[in-house]
Amino acid sequence: MRGNSWVSKLSLVDFEPAPVPKALSSPHRLTLQLQKSFSLRRSDSYGRVGSSRDDIDVKVAPASVPRALLFVDTFVKTAEERGFAFALPESEYEPGLSIVIKRQKVKFSVFEGSNRVMSTRSKGSLRSPSAQAHVEFRPSGRFAFKIREYLSARREPTFFDRPERPLEGQLSVILHGLSTAALDLREKVERQAKEREAEEKLADQHRLAEVQFRKLDENLENWTKAEMLRRLIAHIERKMDSETPADPSYAYRWLHWARTVVTSLDPTSGSLDDFFQHYRKFGPPKSPGDLE
Repeated sequence: MRGNSWVSKLSLVDFEPAPVPKALSSPHRLTLQLQKSFSLRRSDSYGRVGSSRDDIDVKVAPASVPRALLFVDTFVKTAEERGFAFALPESEYEPGLSIVIKRQKVKFSVFEGSNRVMSTRSKGSLRSPSAQAHVEFRPSGRFAFKIREYLSARREPTFFDRPERPLEGQLSVILHGLSTAALDLREKVERQAKEREAEEKLADQHRLAEVQFRKLDENLENWTKAEMLRRLIAHIERKMDSETPADPSYAYRWLHWARTVVTSLDPTSGSLDDFFQHYRKFGPPKSPGDLE
């Protein structure tokens, strides 16, 4: 019920009313567009006709169309007077226009609720032993305005017709609710952007730590090979003291070549500054496990 609690708290605030007239006067283009859309559609299983994707998202009974047009016309005009705008849906899954408040889109719908009733069998169906009564949904005449965003609540905030205050009398509250929703959504977008930035920064740190760790593995492997090669060179030199090779000149050339290989392998053969240079450009040394 947190979505409705959000609406209840908002309804306690005193707003300047935005009265809905009894008849259409100079209807807005979106109202005319919606009126045409209604005329081209058939009722759904809930007994309501719906708008197209390029209209304000409205679903009401055919008998409720005049009331819906009056409400939508006042809603659109009042919204534009407050500097708000309307935008087409960004995907085929969005059912209608969004309202744009301070560059933040907010999805919403206007709909008529339905009552669940059991259908009455005809005489023909009584003759059939397999015939059964089934559930139908019929328009209730009760309008609702839903902000189709979850915001900080678990449910989408919804404003309902009430006996003491129909939806037309809540228009200012609804518009303020949409402004509040836009602010919440903007804060949510900014918060998610900061979270993504932090995640990307941590991912970069992981990447740099892995690069450093791989370099350490490489240095350790090459240094180990260089040390082993030094031991081999020393061992051969000791043997040459007691055993003269058949081609001494080749043996000395091999020893010289082996010493150059040691120098190229040993990561510490240069200065310590040269050794640390690769690590230093990636920041303080750290292991991937340190970032868990």
